Amino acid sequence: MMIRTVIQLSYGIPGIISYFLVFYVMFRIRGILSRSFVVIYVLMAVSNMITWVNAWIYLKLTSEPFFFFYYEWLEKQPFLINLHLFLTFHLYYVQNIDLLLLTLDRFAAVLSMLNDTKLWKKSYPFIALILHAIFAAAQLATSLPLDSKLFLNSQTGGYEFVEDDLGKSVIYKKATQWVYSNLQKKPLAAIVQIGFGIFIFLSCSILNIASLRYMRHVKSTKFSSIEKSFFVISFCIFLTQFMNLIMVCLVGIFQFTSHPFDDYMRTVIELVYYSSDLFSIGPALYTLLLPGPIRRFLIQKSTQTLRVSVESDGRASTT
Repeated sequence: MMIRTVIQLSYGIPGIISYFLVFYVMFRIRGILSRSFVVIYVLMAVSNMITWVNAWIYLKLTSEPFFFFYYEWLEKQPFLINLHLFLTFHLYYVQNIDLLLLTLDRFAAVLSMLNDTKLWKKSYPFIALILHAIFAAAQLATSLPLDSKLFLNSQTGGYEFVEDDLGKSVIYKKATQWVYSNLQKKPLAAIVQIGFGIFIFLSCSILNIASLRYMRHVKSTKFSSIEKSFFVISFCIFLTQFMNLIMVCLVGIFQFTSHPFDDYMRTVIELVYYSSDLFSIGPALYTLLLPGPIRRFLIQKSTQTLRVSVESDGRASTT
């Protein structure tokens, strides 16, 4: 197993498990949480977990012999091969849409504490559905037909996903476990991806600045402190998206200005692996570690459990 695989699994698996801990706490304290925040957060968490798993299958495990049994089966499943390819690109849009929805939710929460408006609570399911439907349809329209192949490269000793249709190609260099997507023949896809990321970044920036300005006028209450803590979580996710967007932009720049196998491109691709991981598993860690009702619940439960354990040990020692 490659050292990088061990490192990324060592933090990735606990990160994914952390989501289930967050779900459990949200269920236990659901009475004090914003329903819209919980729904959007769970939606985002599910898409992040799918992104993480799909990235491992499509990009990171193709040179690991212990996982070859899956690729041997996958070779005969053209629909699943194309599904992995579709999800690799589409989930980038899904993650950014979910961030925009979460930022909108925090902005609406701040406004509701000032104006007592309930418009967002009534409309957010429809807005989320419409946004996801539009971009799913756009992704299908621009990517179909998909005609990916999977084969074992005898020279590199790893499996390769290759799309070679209408001049589109995906090239992998397995020796160093990095991938270069040759979009010079498909410049529109790269431009749209970067442009979409910049649009999300600018939209979230405006909403976050407005939220910070309005929060100065919000009275300090138990409810407002909960909403503010979730804003901090949302803002950390936004910062992660910004870092990931920088990596995506650098990949796009090098795709059009550099040879695919130069050292700069190799370095950027390596950084993309880690920035995309942080984008996928970061929200769970922020939710557990940053001050707020979820961390407070876990601390209280841990303290209670420890106290009961100490008292039980004390009674046992006196008998």
